[in-house]
Amino acid sequence: MPMQSMIFDLLRKNYYGPINAYKEPAPVKREKPFVLWIGCPDAPAAAISKLDWEKGKVLTYNRPANQINPDDPDFLNMLRYAIEVKEIQKIIVCGYSGCGSGAEVMAALKKNRVVEGQSAACYRLAMEHIDLLDQIPDEGDKAKTLACLNVLETVRQLQMLQKNIPGLRKVEIVPLVLDGASDLLINPDTALARRCVTIGNE
Repeated sequence: MPMQSMIFDLLRKNYYGPINAYKEPAPVKREKPFVLWIGCPDAPAAAISKLDWEKGKVLTYNRPANQINPDDPDFLNMLRYAIEVKEIQKIIVCGYSGCGSGAEVMAALKKNRVVEGQSAACYRLAMEHIDLLDQIPDEGDKAKTLACLNVLETVRQLQMLQKNIPGLRKVEIVPLVLDGASDLLINPDTALARRCVTIGNE
């Protein structure tokens, strides 16, 4: 240790009283920061526990098909609270392949019926990607693909908000999907890429 550093270290101990009574302070336990979880209300509560996050350190915001409305004052107030008060460092957008809104949308697509209400945003997104969804014969795979699309759309909207909310620029946005069939969390980007490659090879 350089002499100046050693002297500083010894003098620092004076702050704690006589040298013989000095005890090195216990290391400060670094708490995990808060995380904002944007999820689907139909997903099992155990989905969050898969992340092994500290109890009480997760703010949850559940909406049908984990969709957000970037113009909704209530959502924006919640987001600012999460950033400014809870000082979140991560937003996890987690979809669910067993989502009720997704099931409603897929049933409507079979009957050429328009979906309104809380599932309307999910329906509009499905219509934008109808060519992809129509090429997936398995209903379970189709539900998982729609869940991936929902998550990535929410991530896109959050990234757009980063331009107007400075504090959000420092927050990491993580996309995930809980696959109801395997009960595993998957990366929607990877899952969609594999799906498109599979379709291209058929």
